[in-house]
Amino acid sequence: MRSYLCLQWQLSAAGEDINNKVRSIIKEKCTAIHPTLEWKFQRAALNYLNNESEGKMTEMEEIIFHDVYPLYGLSDIRNSSKLRNEAIREDLAENLELAKEVILSAMKIKDLKVFDELNFRIDRKVDALKFGIDSGDEAEILKFLNKKIIPLFDHIKGYGKDVQDAIEKYNSSLTDNLSFIYKRRKSYEESSTKISGIIASYLDEEQKAIQAVYPHYFERYKTDGVDHSIYIGGSLVEDQKFNRLYLRNIRMWQLMMMCGIVRKSNELKKELFDQIQI
Repeated sequence: MRSYLCLQWQLSAAGEDINNKVRSIIKEKCTAIHPTLEWKFQRAALNYLNNESEGKMTEMEEIIFHDVYPLYGLSDIRNSSKLRNEAIREDLAENLELAKEVILSAMKIKDLKVFDELNFRIDRKVDALKFGIDSGDEAEILKFLNKKIIPLFDHIKGYGKDVQDAIEKYNSSLTDNLSFIYKRRKSYEESSTKISGIIASYLDEEQKAIQAVYPHYFERYKTDGVDHSIYIGGSLVEDQKFNRLYLRNIRMWQLMMMCGIVRKSNELKKELFDQIQI
């Protein structure tokens, strides 16, 4: 399917000679420009400078590349949102269970009704987590722990060694510099970052070779995975004739590259199996 790539920008001249002015204009007023497209921006900057020198107050021309072919690819972690939510749910459940151990140990020393109430609230929250996690659950549970449970520790640790041990177990389970457990989610996020980093590096390396065959516009984005966009066509290149042969070639490259990403991901499975189900 044919399409076009359109970019709008505004320029102002600066510098002493033409080349410096062009570079300064592009650097100052434009976002990062892909090397394949730089010639078009340089030409537009020169036109602007010529018009300005002649006293013509004109708007900058719109940068349009006609008859380009768009391609898109996405490499993502399957069920990434579900995996992240499951990691958060399990961390919260463990946090609540450890809080319950503290309350139960205190109840054995002093049978206070407030301990019954707190134990009941913890059980309800743990039971709710068994059915999944909704937006807001994490913030609500952490607020409950920080407002209703943790402030009791300074007082109830005076109840004896069993309570002290339960509090120590709770505190030692918390992630450093945080007031909550962040083990499984941290493991997921580290695994996700490693996977997307390897994919991005592989894409960047493969791009070097395919750009040399026929220049084209390429950009990628890292999220849980990596997605990329490609535009190819004669209007993008200043001094090379375009043929659909190059379009077929880059489609073949894209397919082979995606297969390579699968292979790279499979190589990581053994290393990450205990952290994340790929």
